[in-house]
This record gives sequence, C-alpha cells and structure tokens, in this order.
Amino acid sequence: MAVPTITSLSVTNGPTQGRTLVAITGTNFRQYPTIPATGRVPKPTPTVRILFGTEEATDVQTESPTKVWCLAPAADPGLVSVTVTNIDEDGVAVVGETAVKADAYTFVRPYIRVPSTATSVDVYRGDLHRLVIKVVKEWRRQVLDNTVLKKPNKDYANLPATERVRLSSIPGVVLYGPRLRVNRFLTSSQYENTATGVDQFKARRPVEGRDVAFSFSIVTDSQFEALNLIEVVDRFFDKFKTVSILKDPAAPNGGDATYEVVYTDLASMSPDIDGDNQSVIEGGFFIRGFEMQSSAGFTDDAVESIGNTVITLETPTLPFEG
Repeated sequence: MAVPTITSLSVTNGPTQGRTLVAITGTNFRQYPTIPATGRVPKPTPTVRILFGTEEATDVQTESPTKVWCLAPAADPGLVSVTVTNIDEDGVAVVGETAVKADAYTFVRPYIRVPSTATSVDVYRGDLHRLVIKVVKEWRRQVLDNTVLKKPNKDYANLPATERVRLSSIPGVVLYGPRLRVNRFLTSSQYENTATGVDQFKARRPVEGRDVAFSFSIVTDSQFEALNLIEVVDRFFDKFKTVSILKDPAAPNGGDATYEVVYTDLASMSPDIDGDNQSVIEGGFFIRGFEMQSSAGFTDDAVESIGNTVITLETPTLPFEG
C-alpha cells in the first residue's frame, strides 16, 4: 500500500465558476501503467480522483508520483478540503490510499467590486472594463479631452439629438455603450499557447468572440468646430485601427491581446435643429472579435494547461544527384 500525501497546491483560491488550473504536490500519487513494448498503446485512464469539498475535479493528469494537475470544479463559495484518492484501472478507489488536505482551497464568486484589502485596482478590472477604459482614453488623447462614457436612455432613438447628450461643457464627446453581440466568425476552438520560458508554454482556453459596439455624439455650439471635428474623427479612425490590452493585468509580461477597430457609422451632422444653435455629430464603431478570457481578480484564470514544447529536428538539405 502506498498512502498518498498532499503537501501544497499551486493555487489556493479561484472563481466559483471553476476551471482553474491547479497543481497538487505530494507523494505516492499512482502512476500510469507502463507502456507495452509492442502492440497498440492503450489510452491512459486516470490514476487519481480529486475532490474539492464534495465536487470532483476534471481534466486530471498525473505528472509524477509527486505532482498531479487538474481543473477545479464549479462550487459554492467557501473554504473546502482537497482530497486525492488513488484509483485502479477500472476507476475504483484503492482502499486506504486517500489523502486529505483540510481547508486547502477557497471558492470565491467573481469580483464585481474591489476588495477592501486589495493593493492594486487594475487586477480587479475585467477584460471588458479594461477595454472600455482604453477606448475612452484614446478618444480623450486623439479627439477631445472632454469625453465621457454614458448609457443611452431607453427612449434614446426617439429623442432629439441635443436631448440625447448631456455635457457640463462643450465641445465634448459622449460615448454610448458597450453593447455586445456574438461574433462566431472570429470564434476559435484552438487553445492559444504562450511561451513562458525555454521549451515551456501555457495554453489559454478558447472563448467565444464578441463584437463590442459603441455609438458617439459630439456637441459643439460652433459650426466651424463641428466641420473640423468631423474631419478629426474621420482621421482618428483612419489611424486608430487596433486596440490592445494586457491579456492578464496580474501578469504584465504575459503579452497583449490586440483587436480590430471598425468604423461603421461615419460621423455625420445630425439633422435635428433646436433653438440653442448647437451642432451634434453622431456615428458609431465596434471592436471586432473581443475575447473575455480572464476573470477579474484571478491570475492566469484562462490558463488550462502547462507543458513543454516538442523539439523540432531539422532535416539537412542534400545535394541533388546527377
């Protein structure tokens, strides 16, 4: 009998939605059977069963007698024990070969606010939140500093142009959004591998792409400004072709995710007329194929596997005969 033990977990908390990659270190984890010298190689079956509280982990992989990997299950919020049990080829628990680490992992609901104990705000902003901040920042940098983000009134389409916009000073820009829609054309089923060192990589799960749409209104009391602003906005989108955010704010060296900016509704003067001599310019754009991968507040939440790259052997070029 080889009684397993649990020493530590690579991650001690994760979202209640599950699928957090966890490495469990210990001893005496049952190994895969020896590969036969001849004949077909059978598909390996799990050698251990892992429970987080009463919920069973998925995608369990045994790396060695001292390390196993899994994806945490979905579970209720709270602190739970982690149990590792050796199982035989038929998936039956081996009697006496179970290890339990009490109070080892905490399930947390996805963060919608910054915890009072947080030392950094950025890691608690979701991917969409960080994208919107970047879009607003580019409008302020390249068009007008007086740019604000607002939600549209439910009767937005039926209101006169100047009633759709509320600004404390003009000229100014109001961005309305974001509005999300599915983009199945840019939805990938492939895992994205990112190098993490020499011959090592992390694989991030594929997610369904989203188009993130915005409309905008620009208000000024000068026709001179209005005509110039139409040109400024057109030039802005001629240069603002892509927008990038960190894939994971908790891992600043993990690279950027870059998305296309599509200018769909060209800036045009609204035909609405009022008694204030204000001009309103309206238009729209969207971010194509945006992927919301990382859960706010959790490092590497989108990573589902870690591995080593295969060494590629180069075949030498031989001279042609004759």
